[in-house]
Amino acid sequence: MVALERATLYGLVIYSGRRVNYGLVDTAEAREIFIREALVNGEWETPLPFLAANHKLIRQVEELEHKSRRQDVLVDDELIHAFYDQQLPAEVMQRLALEQWYRDEVASTPTC
Repeated sequence: MVALERATLYGLVIYSGRRVNYGLVDTAEAREIFIREALVNGEWETPLPFLAANHKLIRQVEELEHKSRRQDVLVDDELIHAFYDQQLPAEVMQRLALEQWYRDEVASTPTC
């Protein structure tokens, strides 16, 4: 996750728009933003199959809600966020870390 940094000295802008890794600035908030925006809201295109399957299932439930005129079938975003927060290790706060964690999990899990 990238943030733009600005530095001032006595009110004068020294530099503005410098790209910095936000995970180094505030790890907890970077993780929160990554989970909420990339995973829950689906703002990230990814080749990871579990995310694609999750988003497909959410779309199917939303269609079911629309057809049945009930808006209480799909859980709210806070519960989805809590699920991802519980499942992912604390060091996952960006795309590369998530992809590496997923590859390691697939490699360490025996297939039946």
